[in-house]
Amino acid sequence: MVANFNQSIRQIGEHVPAFVFRGDYAPKGTDYWGFGFAGGFGYKSNARAFVDSGFGLDDNGLALEADGVTPVSSEDTPFFTAEADAWYTRGAWTFDGQVSFGTQQHAAITADPDTGKLRDAQWWGLSALAAYKFTPRLQGILRADYIYDTKNGGGLLDWVEADAGNGVGPDQKGGDPEKGANKYAVTVGLNYAFNPNVTFKFEYRFDGATQNVFGNKDALTGGASPDWTRSNSLLSTQAVFFF
Repeated sequence: MVANFNQSIRQIGEHVPAFVFRGDYAPKGTDYWGFGFAGGFGYKSNARAFVDSGFGLDDNGLALEADGVTPVSSEDTPFFTAEADAWYTRGAWTFDGQVSFGTQQHAAITADPDTGKLRDAQWWGLSALAAYKFTPRLQGILRADYIYDTKNGGGLLDWVEADAGNGVGPDQKGGDPEKGANKYAVTVGLNYAFNPNVTFKFEYRFDGATQNVFGNKDALTGGASPDWTRSNSLLSTQAVFFF
């Protein structure tokens, strides 16, 4: 497909063209395993990079409006993503796996320490899932994820600043600003089909990182006592309705 990757965050009518693709293969005569690939390249919005306004730059190299204070609208910069995945479902078992890679120009969290110029973000990741149906209604799920994101202070697609909630960016306790945190997560879940139209989901996820990038409530809200750790836990439930 050729289209806008996401809606432009600039003016209505401005175009952000991108080419995105997806392909899948399953062997003839089987319906329980296969593999696929997907990706995209072109331009997308980048809140880290700003259009040159002609009114100078701030200390971070961002363009200013006429008041000399407010940065102007975001610039769209080139990106590239690619991923390959495979699946196997037979009997009570399900297995899924994925490997992915991505990069975006001028979207890294840490600018060049000498010149202040924005630099490119680059990352890759792995994901694996195994699920087993204990009964036709009850399914147990185990998933593991890993993201390598150290280049230029880190940065992911649409994550162009340090994020205390999702654990993206360099160490927040005085660590090297040039080195972003790598992340991993382990998730344990249960799906229970209450009836053909309703499924209840229960999930516990442990997130870890190689640096102190997960923040407490004050870190998230700008409070007086921010604190940072290398891990975070999440417990959730969902009710999914099918129509």
